[in-house]
Amino acid sequence: MISRQAKRGINDLLKCRQNVFSFDRHKRAPQLAKAKRPFMWIGAGSMIGGLAVVLLGFYESSGVGTNIFRFIAIFGVLGITSAMVVVPFRTIIQNNVAADRIGRVTALSEAANTIALLFAPFIGAAIASVSSIGVAFICGGLVNLVIATNAFVLRNQN
Repeated sequence: MISRQAKRGINDLLKCRQNVFSFDRHKRAPQLAKAKRPFMWIGAGSMIGGLAVVLLGFYESSGVGTNIFRFIAIFGVLGITSAMVVVPFRTIIQNNVAADRIGRVTALSEAANTIALLFAPFIGAAIASVSSIGVAFICGGLVNLVIATNAFVLRNQN
């Protein structure tokens, strides 16, 4: 059974998506939030990161392989795109959640991230056992591209 506090945290997290487009009604840094366009950054980071992971999977699946410089470059891009996604997401939470609930919402967000990190290797291993490691990376990159598309759709709903 979910506690009342957890339910409120879930509701607050879901409201972030609704409230992110109504910064004019909020008194907390409305111009800064508008100027930064957080969903654009989340979408761009997910799209570039997804393409990098697909590229890594393509190199493995095609037999081309990756030399150390290509490998480091791809993971450098993934590090930059990770920051492009995580920082704006947390900005959205901070700008749209009441101060007394921000801890619960952040904890729920981190819990969802941790659950994804725990299950992703098992899903990737299942995909790799059926096909190849490269296909598992391609599937993971495509998931990122779907996230990027959704972020751009959310951005354009305003």
